[in-house]
Amino acid sequence: MNCSGCGGEMEEIVVDDVTIDRCERCGGVWLDAGEADDLARRGPVSPADEMRRKKYELLRQWKTADDPRPTERVCPRCDEHLARVNYKQVPGLLVDKCPKDCGLYLDKGELEKIRLIDR
Repeated sequence: MNCSGCGGEMEEIVVDDVTIDRCERCGGVWLDAGEADDLARRGPVSPADEMRRKKYELLRQWKTADDPRPTERVCPRCDEHLARVNYKQVPGLLVDKCPKDCGLYLDKGELEKIRLIDR
């Protein structure tokens, strides 16, 4: 499978017993439908994670997408153009979502953010 972000090769990796696809080149991640929720439920919660979550809650207010915005990125499953949306309607956490609900594309660092929000 090719990366929606840079076109590089995606490799399967296992994170907390969930198999996801990560780009070897840019570090982007593809989560099939339901994998984001699975990861959020399985991740450990440390005091540092809780502090990052609280800080992120304070910062998330400044960047929102009122309507899904189409992107040039393409779903690696169905070839539809992804749309830039707020993850679970959370202001400040924009991700690329397949309009046919195949999954989400996350830029490097966004996986950690969604795991903090879902806890």
